[in-house]
Amino acid sequence: MDCTLYYGGNRPVDAERIVIAQLKYSAADPGQPWTIARLTHTTNKKRDNSVIGRLAKGFAGLKDKRANLAATGKISAQLISNQPIDPTVVIAFSDLASPERARLRKASGLDDSDFQMFAKAVDLSGCGGESRFSLEERIIATISDWTDDDARAAVNTLLRGIHRAMLPETKGEFITRESIISWMGFSDSGALFPCPPTIKRVDALISRDVSRRITELVTGGAQRICLHGEGGCGKTTALQEIERLLPYGSVVIIFDCYGNGRYLNSDAYRHRLADAFLQMSNELATQLRVPLLLSPDKTLDYPRVFKKRLTRAAEAVSSRSADALLLVIVDAADNSLIAASTRRLQKQALFTNFSISVIYPKTCVFS
Repeated sequence: MDCTLYYGGNRPVDAERIVIAQLKYSAADPGQPWTIARLTHTTNKKRDNSVIGRLAKGFAGLKDKRANLAATGKISAQLISNQPIDPTVVIAFSDLASPERARLRKASGLDDSDFQMFAKAVDLSGCGGESRFSLEERIIATISDWTDDDARAAVNTLLRGIHRAMLPETKGEFITRESIISWMGFSDSGALFPCPPTIKRVDALISRDVSRRITELVTGGAQRICLHGEGGCGKTTALQEIERLLPYGSVVIIFDCYGNGRYLNSDAYRHRLADAFLQMSNELATQLRVPLLLSPDKTLDYPRVFKKRLTRAAEAVSSRSADALLLVIVDAADNSLIAASTRRLQKQALFTNFSISVIYPKTCVFS
């Protein structure tokens, strides 16, 4: 494959989702469609190097290693091209009675059962796009608009890293999360995520009335809600249930002030503006997969920068669904006050109360 993306792990055996892709770009004839004939055309003696044959071979190899992912639709086979797809191709993959389907199955080299699974995994939505130059310009303009930074410098940094990874001496190596962080000039993710949440996730939640009542409030338009109670009464667990009760497409960011008891440690300044807003800004970026990633900078006005990112993030969330909400949850905010007071930094305390902020596309409020 030209490109294989592993989600949730760096290898096929670890990944939670896998995408394989064939990249086909034509500068000479961008309008020529991908027909059945083009997709099944071969040039070698074995007659197995067609575009469909390559995608099917990659899919079959991954299916043998991760049958569970293939069976649940978590392996995708993409064709990405600036050239459009002929409508008969889409019909052939989706319609079992299509006369052209047999040609695709033969070119794939798969039996009927595996081909049916492969046909469902094929993704042709990446075909018929704009030129790579106009795409690059649009990406740079979008990143600049969202971040107020020189986006071309960031794009060039990423491109240099990708080009280096394509050299012969890097064969067999992966571009990982750690690779990209190193390209940005940092040794580990702690520079971008200084206060990661340590909240234990609960799978078998017991439904509680308070969770339903809070969900009704936030979906009804409440901007700030304070949930308080004695330690151990289940406030943090209730937040997880609220997350599950929200409308489809909603996004929840939880800032963990307690940090599994590390809020007083010298290496975990969870009460400081810079660390807290840096963490939440980059949580937004990773969850929404949008160009919001923020690098630490002593000259930044972190509250202002975070508010702008909230506004943009709200726009992204609302594009998923009209009912979707963006919630910023601050858990155990009293620990932030304790930490600040202990270090005689009361003025730098980030939060004065526990709050759940509901961010709408046109009204961006947080506390």
